[in-house]
Amino acid sequence: MQLLVFKSAGKAVAAVEAGQADVGFFARDPDRAALIAFTAPYVLIEGWYLVREGSRFSKLEDVDTTGTRLTVGKGSAYDLFLTR
Repeated sequence: MQLLVFKSAGKAVAAVEAGQADVGFFARDPDRAALIAFTAPYVLIEGWYLVREGSRFSKLEDVDTTGTRLTVGKGSAYDLFLTR
């Protein structure tokens, strides 16, 4: 086995699409599924919010409001989900 490491999930997906890698570990995404096949999940990851101490955000309903700014890693599973 040869382990290939890429700086982003998007680059790793592109490597699988181009045949440079046989298997990759990614978050399932409808756009990615157009070019690569997904198996059943091998792990389920819980996502959490990170907020400053004393923040007004303490539950999901607090975050899902107009004007709230979120940050995620570009191309991450959270980015793909929230962008959709």
